[in-house]
Amino acid sequence: MEKQDIDQVKATDEKPESPKKGNVTACLGYCPVLFVVPYLIHAESEEEDKMNRLCGQQGLWLLLAFIVLNMLRTVFSYIYMPGLQGPVNIAITVINIILLVTTVIGMMRAYNGKVLCLPVVGKIDLIKKAMGN
Repeated sequence: MEKQDIDQVKATDEKPESPKKGNVTACLGYCPVLFVVPYLIHAESEEEDKMNRLCGQQGLWLLLAFIVLNMLRTVFSYIYMPGLQGPVNIAITVINIILLVTTVIGMMRAYNGKVLCLPVVGKIDLIKKAMGN
């Protein structure tokens, strides 16, 4: 074999760069109970840190939605409404499942480096508003 052929074989034997490691901090931010994790752990790059905080905001909104829906379920369970009790519980259950699916999709997208912004409330930063910034 010629020297050029050997160099070409060595060049093809090198391992390709591994794909970018998933962003676990942003992924945890979408978990409604762990929305504060991206605010406690700072990323190396400014862009990644901004993405983590946006995922934390989305997780806070999801947590608030779960709390409100379950409070509504509790209120409707104490109110006597013949004929409406079943459909209200079914509607709240369906909305809870939609929120759960949104959470899982958001976590998967955050792990891949993309942000799923919730419609209407996604850009409102409740944490900055609470801190007065």
